[in-house]
Amino acid sequence: MGYKNDDRCLDAADDDEPIFVGLGRDPLAAVMTMVWAELSRDCQPDAQVQGAYDHAERMLRYCTARNPGRDTERVTPLALIRAIGLLEGMLAAEVAR
Repeated sequence: MGYKNDDRCLDAADDDEPIFVGLGRDPLAAVMTMVWAELSRDCQPDAQVQGAYDHAERMLRYCTARNPGRDTERVTPLALIRAIGLLEGMLAAEVAR
């Protein structure tokens, strides 16, 4: 989590390691960050989880400022609801195994 000019976390990735980058201009990037934070509550340090939530808020503010007139406030909650439904379905399938 960071900014292009001051975060070198991608340097730690293996050359052949798959990665996904969410840009602040995309309201769904903030949603992905929030979902990661929520799912990481039990396996990551509290400060890292809180940092992810804080970063998601910065991403939403950036997206709203960069995309005037785009309904980012509506898109994000709907995407979270869909993500929760998807995760619930995945969990149910795993439990059924």
